[in-house]
Amino acid sequence: GMDKEEWRKVYKAYWIRFIESLVLDDPEQPMAKPTALGNIFFPLPPSGSIAWVTTFFSKQEREVGCFLRLRNEPAGRELYQALAEEKDRIEVDLPFPVLWDVNRRMVIRCRKVTGEWPPVNDKEVDAYLAETINGFVNVFRPRLARLAGI
Repeated sequence: GMDKEEWRKVYKAYWIRFIESLVLDDPEQPMAKPTALGNIFFPLPPSGSIAWVTTFFSKQEREVGCFLRLRNEPAGRELYQALAEEKDRIEVDLPFPVLWDVNRRMVIRCRKVTGEWPPVNDKEVDAYLAETINGFVNVFRPRLARLAGI
């Protein structure tokens, strides 16, 4: 198997390529920075330290996907609660089903991956992640901005 340094190179190369090819409907959304890890982060309003979308590869679970996360502090908890109150409308607006993890203040979309790991040469994975990020940004970014009074 690969050692830690090789893993880091593989992920960094993947994210650079993925981010360069990612086209979002929302031109105002700041792009994630490539990392040498299995995940990247897209900041959302009111700030990336309170709300963000993580795009991830989970080797342990053999899953790829995205989650919206709100920080465990008053502003984050309040915003998550406000989103949860709009859950039905949010689920209509999102073009795919999601899971709500209320304890961790997360909204998640992920899928299992079979075959080689990490699935960095799988066009279906690329398309799945891009579709998920775009859907999350389209639906959550304007809502969070409104809820945060921005």
